[in-house]
Amino acid sequence: MAYKILPFAEIDIHESMDWYYIQNAGLENDFLLEIKKTMLHVDQNPYSYQTRYKRKGQEIRYASVERFPFIIAFFVDEIIKATIFSLFGTPLATLKI
Repeated sequence: MAYKILPFAEIDIHESMDWYYIQNAGLENDFLLEIKKTMLHVDQNPYSYQTRYKRKGQEIRYASVERFPFIIAFFVDEIIKATIFSLFGTPLATLKI
């Protein structure tokens, strides 16, 4: 199986890594490791996550990230199993408004 990360989610990941680096150098690596672990679990078990809502015919599911206050939002299709389109809870979320 494979997963795809959309550009907006990539930006969220990188901005969050920058924020964690500023807080404590090295913490950004821990954050990225937890993101990768969560995405691997999503890739291997996408249907183990409850459908939260439907959008444009897709069932949107959430996966919580261990140790960090983040949720990965994704949907599943038959070609690319999991498409990650957003990462909620970024420390900079209030600055994006």
